[in-house]
Amino acid sequence: MARDLKAGEIQEADIVDLAHDGRGVARVDGQTVFIDGALPGERVRFRVFKRRRQLDESGLVEVLVG
Repeated sequence: MARDLKAGEIQEADIVDLAHDGRGVARVDGQTVFIDGALPGERVRFRVFKRRRQLDESGLVEVLVG
């Protein structure tokens, strides 16, 4: 995910791992993205709601492939 994108925009990613708190973990353009409600192996659409220097926090919009 390019750093010029704004919070609130919808993106797509593959979930590659599960965080200790149950959120899905994706890597988009080198940036770690935590996605509430996503599971490993899914391809999802998500909306970023909090941007940080090394990670973004996001919510699930849609599961494209489960």
